[in-house]
This record gives sequence, C-alpha cells and structure tokens, in this order.
Amino acid sequence: MNFKKLFRSYFLVMLKPPDPVKVRFKLKDMLFYVRFVKPFWKPALAGFLLMLVSTGISSISPLGGKVLIDNVLQKKDAADILSILSSLGLQGLKPLVERILGSLNLVIVTGLIFGLLMGVMSILQNVANFRFNTGVTFKVQTELFDRVLRYPLSIFKEKQTGYLMARLTGDVSAVQSFFSQYILQFARTLLTPLFSFFILFHLNRRMTFLVLAIIPVNVLINYLVMVRARSLSYRQMEKNADISGDIQQALAGIEVIKSYGAEDREKTKVSGKMQEVIALQLQGLLLSSFAGYALQALNLGSRLLITWLCGREVLRGTMSIGDLTSFTLYSLQLTGQFGGIFNQVLSLQYLFLSMGRLHEMFAIAPESSGPKTSGPLLRPADVRGRLQFRNVDFAYQDGPPVLKNVSLDVAPGEKIAVMGASGIGKTTLISLVLKFYLPRRGKILLDGRDLRQVDTEWLRSRTAVVSQETFLFNDTLENNIKYGRPDAGSAEVEEAARKAQIHEDIIRMEKGYQTPVGERGARLSIGQKQRISLARAFLKNPAVLILDEPTSALDRRTEKSLGEALRLITRGRTTILITHRLPLLDIADRVFEFRAEGLVEVKRKSQSRRSISRQKDPVKLNSSR
Repeated sequence: MNFKKLFRSYFLVMLKPPDPVKVRFKLKDMLFYVRFVKPFWKPALAGFLLMLVSTGISSISPLGGKVLIDNVLQKKDAADILSILSSLGLQGLKPLVERILGSLNLVIVTGLIFGLLMGVMSILQNVANFRFNTGVTFKVQTELFDRVLRYPLSIFKEKQTGYLMARLTGDVSAVQSFFSQYILQFARTLLTPLFSFFILFHLNRRMTFLVLAIIPVNVLINYLVMVRARSLSYRQMEKNADISGDIQQALAGIEVIKSYGAEDREKTKVSGKMQEVIALQLQGLLLSSFAGYALQALNLGSRLLITWLCGREVLRGTMSIGDLTSFTLYSLQLTGQFGGIFNQVLSLQYLFLSMGRLHEMFAIAPESSGPKTSGPLLRPADVRGRLQFRNVDFAYQDGPPVLKNVSLDVAPGEKIAVMGASGIGKTTLISLVLKFYLPRRGKILLDGRDLRQVDTEWLRSRTAVVSQETFLFNDTLENNIKYGRPDAGSAEVEEAARKAQIHEDIIRMEKGYQTPVGERGARLSIGQKQRISLARAFLKNPAVLILDEPTSALDRRTEKSLGEALRLITRGRTTILITHRLPLLDIADRVFEFRAEGLVEVKRKSQSRRSISRQKDPVKLNSSR
C-alpha cells in the first residue's frame, strides 16, 4: 500500500472534491421506518421525555458559576435568575430559589441532588432506550430476512450472495446504530443550543446576537462538507458490498481456487478493491480534518472575541464576573454544539444511505403467485397428481425463448423422463412446475387447476425435488432429513433413511443421526449426500416428485446401488425425471426429448438410447438450464 501516493493524490480533496453522486436516500426512506417505530412508541416517548429533562438540567449547570460567584459569595441580587424562572413559568419556585441562594450549604446540597437526579434519569433513560432500540431493530431484521427469503429466484441469480449478506448484516447494523444511538444524541445536540440561546438571551441580549452572527459561517461549512461526505459514503459502501461478494464467492469456491492455484489472483482482486476503499476513506479523513480544522479555528476566534468583549463589559461595570463566567460557557456551548452536529451529520451519511438501501430491499416485490384474483388462492385438500402443460412459452427476462409451445399431460402416478441437450429447457420445465417462474403464455395445471390460482407455499409442500447438486445444511443428519417435515419423529426419519439405503452408513457414524454434516455436507461423500436427499424426499411423501439429474455426479456402481431406492420412491407418485443416463430410463413409463421442433415423446426405448448416443458431450448434459 503506497500511502505516499494516496496522500499526494487526495491532498487537494477540499479544493477538488469528488463529484456528488445521486444518492438514493430520500425523506420517504425515513418515513418508511415509521411503521417499525409505531409499536414501540411508549418506550420511545419515555426516553425522549427523560432526555428532554436531563438536557434541561445539564444546561442549567453553567449557571452554577454565576450563582456561586455573584449571589452566594458576593451577595448580589438574583433578579436575573428569577427572571429566567418567570420566563419558564416557574414563578412559584421563587421563594425556594431565594432561600437556596442565601446559603452556600443549600447551594452545594442542591447541586448534589441534581447530580443524583441526573444519575437516576440516566438509568431510566437507558432502560427505555434499550426496549425501543432492540424492539425496532428486531422487527427490521426479522421482516427484512423474511422478505429476502420470499424474493423471486431471479433476484438471487442477479445478485451475489455476498452483496445480499452485506445488506442483511452491515446495513442492518447501521440502522441499529441509528435507532440505538443517533436519534437521541442528535435530538440532544439540537436541544442544547436552544437552551443555551434562551439563557444567553436573558443574560445579555446584545452579546447574544453577536454570538449568533458566527453560526451561519458554521452552518455553511457543515453544508459543504455534508454534500461531499454523502458522495464518499455512497462510493465506500458500494465498494464494501463488492468486497463482501468477492470474499463470499471465494470461500464458496475454495476447492476450485486451490485446484487451479489461483490464491494469489483472488487475493490481488480483493486487495485492489480494498485499496480503493482505503483511498475513499482517506478522502473522507482529509475532508473531515480540513472541515474540523476550519470549525476549530472559527470557534477559537469566536471564543477569544467573546472573552475580550465580555472582559471589557466587566471592566466597565456593566457585567458581573459571574455573568462573564456563565456567558462565556453558554456561548461556547452554543457554538460548540455545531461541531457536534457536524460530526453527527458525517456519521449519519452512512446511516441514511444504509436506510435507503434497506428500503430498496423492502421495495423488491416478493415472489408472485400470479395475477390478482377476486378470491383467495387455492389450497386443495387432496392431490391426485395430474400435471398438464398447455401451449407454454417461457423466456428469462428479455432473453431468447427457452420453451416454445410446450404441451404435456402426465397422468396421476405416471413417471416420465425428459432428455435434451444442455440449455434447451429441461430444468426450466421443472422450475415452472415449482412456480419459481410463471409462463409467459399458456397454462400449467395440477389436477385441472391453473398453478397461477394455486397457493405457492401449498404447492411446494406437496412437491419434493432431488437434484444433482444436493444442498445440506450445517446441522445434524436427522435435521437435514426432516427438513421438509420438521414435525417428523425419529422413527419416521429412520424409516426414510432405510428406504434411501443410508441408514447403515448413519449408524456406523460416531453420533449416528445426531452427527453434524458440516457446511454443505462437507463430511459426507457425494453418494451419501444424494441418499440423504432421497431420504428427505421419502419422509416428505410428496404427490409430485422431481428428479433433476439425481445420479449425474455418481459413478456407475453408486448409481446402480441407488436404482432400487429410486424405483421405490417413484412408485405410485407423479414423477418428472430429468436425466441423460440410460439405466434411469427404465424407471420411466414414457420418455420425452427436447428437440428443435419442441418436446417430443420417444415411444420406444431404442429411440431413447439412440437419442442419448447422439448427445456426444456428456459434460454438457450434466447441467441443463
């Protein structure tokens, strides 16, 4: 990392700042989160009221110097203090205040009481804030995760998993910081100058207007910085999301990286993007440093000017020493708070951008069951399993047609096999059955009901898929088998495992069915993972079974041993088998092949064998789209 080059490149960032980008955060993004806040309005209101009282009490503390010097030690009239009470509508406290100001002991005791009161309110405020913050954050996290799970499958194919993870973790953490820290901090930072201005106005109006004259310059600096900071924040967050995606992808494909000796290449790719992030961070650092220095210089100059002017008033006898002490402290509190506002505004850039991005994630439409209907979606009590395609056309987004005028009629309990070259539409066919996508034209019927009118969750609960790429969760064998039926008992799990011919392997393991399988089933062989997938399907007992190249990753011996399990699981249930393996065709009642003219039934096994022999590239046939 060449920091010298970075500093030389970005040293003039204040003179030539990055061009502002069109960030996506708007007021509606903030208003969107109101629905998450509403259920927790009581602790939010309690926390705000406690913050209001504590800010008011802490704002009174600079008056302590004036009271001690002028009213207690020098025994001067307390008319100005009483005037402030009158302005606040607290005339009834005048006798008590006059009595306290007449005694040094009472002043000290009163200060102690205020300190204890502040401590108690701080504890209560923390409890109220905790209830509010955790409640809102939990609601945002759970609803967002639920929303992401219901995204259309196309979203996951368009975006990297790491990108979505960055949104679910990094952006949600930023929103948590907003609700847990910045709301009340920002409110306190805004309220303190108001209290300070109120008291300054009662102490010396003429000098107060002089202090106010400094504020526009402060605001201008803040505004110029805020525009540039938002641009930098947006770019940095986008780069970080890219890095998360690259790291997630590298870890998922670590075996490929190692087998090709590509560690250095992956490291170079990620480190290059990290250097870009560091460059953006440096720009932000220089921006905040220059702006902070300008504000410091402004505050120092105003502080010296106010002290000089107030000192002249004291020498003339028009201002007491106590007034000088309090006025100086309050003026510093008033102007100094804008430095705090500046720092918080910089921090809020990240938070606002995160909130805007999460709003975009919530705005993505969930998976559609089809066109809106006048009534509820169908959830039939029984499924016979008749599956029909009627003149179905389909294309991915704006791509070329994948399926054209496909018609198919599968009787209840019938087993059909579908063959064809890679990318011709075999896997697309079963994706339509599962309603991962909807046809562009035509209909798909289950027992005579259009799938558009059938509840998606209900449909998938009656369907099981055994694919060539078996995904196992980092959990026990038992929990993986009963993923489709979480309520299944141990005896049912064991029976499903026996049917899938994996029971003997499981009981030989140290912890049996409670053996962890590792991430993506890393501790199991390919054949074992495929049998676990079959056991999962046995346990679910679906009306419609989809086998998508279930043995493509297996050797011939393992494939042969699975043959009986496949025959058993397909018996009596509607089955769609995607395959290019000849032994599996014996399971099917009918065989279909995708050709240039469409989906064609191959009536004789000899024809299907010749079709497979024509497909000379078995590697391509292992993965149909």
